[in-house]
Amino acid sequence: LPSSLLDEVRAGIYRQLFHPEQLITGKEDAANNYARGHYTIGKEIIDQVLDRIR
Repeated sequence: LPSSLLDEVRAGIYRQLFHPEQLITGKEDAANNYARGHYTIGKEIIDQVLDRIR
């Protein structure tokens, strides 16, 4: 998710629903582009995602 959106989640009224360490931000955007998100950007952040899931 874009960092500005996550900043809003961290400071908003629903902040107690999400632990700050579980929110992952990236520099790239793959909105509406499945192939780019799945094959390129997804490979870059998969390690972060799996660490957060554990």
